[in-house]
Amino acid sequence: MEAVVGTRAATLRRAPERVVRAEANAWGLLPAIAVVAAGGVLCLAVADNVARAEGSAATGLYWLGVVAIVVPIAWRLFQTGTRRPERLGLVIVLGAALYLLKVMAWPLGYSFHDDLGQLRSTLDISATHHLFAHNPIVPAYSYYPGLEVVSNALAETSGLDPTIAGFVVIGAARVVLMVALFRLFELAGSSSRVAGVAVLLYAANSNFVYFDAQVAYESLALPLVVLALLAAVGRRGGVTASLLVPTLVIAATVVTHHVSAYLLALALVAWVLVGRSRRLVSPPVGSWVLAAAAVAAAAGWWAFAGRATERELGSIPASAITSVWNLALGRSAPRQLFHATNGTAEPRVTQLIGFASVVLVLVVLPFGVRRVLRQRNAISIVLLALAVCYPPSLVLRLTAAGTETSSRASEFVFLGVAYVLALALGAGPGRLAGLLPGSSALAAPAFVAYATVVLVGGIIIGWSPTARLPRPYQVGSPPRSIGPEGVETARWAGRELVPGSTVFADEANALLLAAYGRQAPTTGFAGAPPLLHLYRSRSLDAADRSLLDRTRYLVVDWRLTTALPLNGGYFSDQDPSYGLRRPLPAVGLRKFARVRGLDRIYDSGNIAIYQSG
Repeated sequence: MEAVVGTRAATLRRAPERVVRAEANAWGLLPAIAVVAAGGVLCLAVADNVARAEGSAATGLYWLGVVAIVVPIAWRLFQTGTRRPERLGLVIVLGAALYLLKVMAWPLGYSFHDDLGQLRSTLDISATHHLFAHNPIVPAYSYYPGLEVVSNALAETSGLDPTIAGFVVIGAARVVLMVALFRLFELAGSSSRVAGVAVLLYAANSNFVYFDAQVAYESLALPLVVLALLAAVGRRGGVTASLLVPTLVIAATVVTHHVSAYLLALALVAWVLVGRSRRLVSPPVGSWVLAAAAVAAAAGWWAFAGRATERELGSIPASAITSVWNLALGRSAPRQLFHATNGTAEPRVTQLIGFASVVLVLVVLPFGVRRVLRQRNAISIVLLALAVCYPPSLVLRLTAAGTETSSRASEFVFLGVAYVLALALGAGPGRLAGLLPGSSALAAPAFVAYATVVLVGGIIIGWSPTARLPRPYQVGSPPRSIGPEGVETARWAGRELVPGSTVFADEANALLLAAYGRQAPTTGFAGAPPLLHLYRSRSLDAADRSLLDRTRYLVVDWRLTTALPLNGGYFSDQDPSYGLRRPLPAVGLRKFARVRGLDRIYDSGNIAIYQSG
């Protein structure tokens, strides 16, 4: 009897030890892989510093850092024995590391167009305590203030600089995106392996690393879209209670980003309609309420803010369709892929990787269709419908006007692409064998190579090589034309000039003056002739003087005389059409110092501000 009691006591003592070991095993290799990913992030930080010093090794270190982050995570996510907590931790590490890739390059402030546009609305809210003030960078930002409200609240309560508060908000949103994607794919595919592989492949969309890491409204809205879909698909409990959370997330999406709100409404309607099929598992009871709420909320906010979104929802898609039609009829030539506006090309190796990534997606995608249909749930069909949009979206990239539309669709289309690819590559449950069955010795290396090429190719396709690293100033190439001197000039204008003053400036300085300085800069066409003529002419004629009468301040940046703009023009994308063949002449800028009625009120060395009259 004593022996039995002693044995039971020993068993009870060992039980907590077994629990601890089981919990440790659940995390598997996550700690070790997180350390490797941190090493990749360190490598990226070194690459940034080498780039700032114009070192030739920067590009190699950059890609080495990316590969160090992706390869171990891809290998472990594909393993059949990896447990769910480890998979979830790995996708969070992936999202955080790739977010730091962008933030570390420009850690002291905003350098991208959408970052700076969002900053303008955030500063307006902070200064006026009102919403919907006019934003001269992108008018739509003012009418979708979800991100600005959150960033401003964090800045006001914590004392953080608004730019740092924005970085924190989008960093938190990135974590939410990775977790919500994992759970949504897990529900659709009935497998944590499907979920992990699909999230990894989603990071290969061309906007993931840079565009959707900006402090911009879509960067917050995208996680909200996925979270809303997850809350709708995974509802549990009573109908009324289970509708509350998805309804709140839908409302948050609607006031944050227009395109995200419309696509969310469309996805929910499609989910409910597809779910009426008797062959599929139906959505939870009351799901039609969520679909109706999403449609009503999006339509109602469009009625309020529709005019501010005309460019994004009207002229840009219309130009894309027209350009593809002209290309099909032979009226225009296809765009030179992997080339900047001035003809600068990507290195041949990176071009090949970019093309290879697209081919690899297109080749594997059809193999996942049957496996998606076998899942027998409505959300899988909706994801498949998104994936089917991928090939047509590539056609848009053959034209200059269609590239922006294709790029903006990437993060939404890849919700379906990533899921279908994950099933096609052998991540499906049960007997659903894929192209790379987990039992094969070569399956894991093949998948790692596939995922690495697709993800690296997504970065190449999505972002210009001149903007991936923080190299020294370059004319007409944001973010490289955004620097400390321009930022400080804009901050001075914000302190010393009346907010909303009319300013003539080149595009880079205009962007900074509108954001940090809260001014109303004019670029391109302030009248006839264009600003390019005003800055290029050796002396002022009557037309130039009439232009000067339309402004209060004029910005002169001597760096514009050093080179032609890399992308577009100095003041407008139309500049090259006016015979722009050489940099602005120094005499054209020097003349402003001799003009009566123009007083130089600021000079930082490279940048001067003149006051008119």
